Amino acid sequence: EPYYLMHEEANRIYKHYLTTKLALEANSYLSQRHLSKDIIDYFEIGYAPEQNILLKAFEKMNFDRITMYESGLLIENNQGYDRFSDRIMFPLHDANGRVVGFSGRIYQQSQNESKYMN
Repeated sequence: EPYYLMHEEANRIYKHYLTTKLALEANSYLSQRHLSKDIIDYFEIGYAPEQNILLKAFEKMNFDRITMYESGLLIENNQGYDRFSDRIMFPLHDANGRVVGFSGRIYQQSQNESKYMN
């Protein structure tokens, strides 16, 4: 159950960040790809900024650190960090409609990372 909660919270956070100034370039990319606000809302598309937003949010929600890493949303190192950074986010749902994962896509030509990260 905590994994579902973390993924739902991550989805909520990513959707919020797509509406902020941090996502101006990501929104420009989505516009160039002819994705309307209705499509973005329907598919719950979001944005993962470069800051460790999930780590901070999950700590405030008092999730156990080990569970946070086991969720796959964070990567363990000395302090931990978010798996997704500066990517357009697409939630993946199970048959019951729960968010169980994400696919993150780069949107800038200069990004030297894999096009998609799941």
